[in-house]
Amino acid sequence: MINADQNYKANFFRPTYIINPTINPDNITGGSYIALFDYSETTTIEHAKKLCGPLTEFSDYENRDKKRAYKVLVKHTDKELWWNKINTHKSAFCDTSVLLPIFSTVDDWEFYSVMVLYCMSILVRYNPSI
Repeated sequence: MINADQNYKANFFRPTYIINPTINPDNITGGSYIALFDYSETTTIEHAKKLCGPLTEFSDYENRDKKRAYKVLVKHTDKELWWNKINTHKSAFCDTSVLLPIFSTVDDWEFYSVMVLYCMSILVRYNPSI
């Protein structure tokens, strides 16, 4: 998918657990491999490295859909789930996604929602003609 606006960059990835019969899960100590899909195909691996959380071993991920994706190791103990170690967002408008932080280490979608609502309230209060 090519966007008309060349300055557009996706600010989220769709995380998926990698089920690969060639990787023995017993050999992976302290983590799980996931794929971060970018269906807009506007990001680079450097964008994926900006994600918050216990993420290591970033590399490109070849997949059958031929979509841009990155393979990442999520560090966790054997008793934890990888899903609980990353901050995911689910809404009625999109699939479960991981947001790229806009402000250094803030990747919480609730923070961004409150920030947008607060900015809109200032506009309405001080410039109601908008």
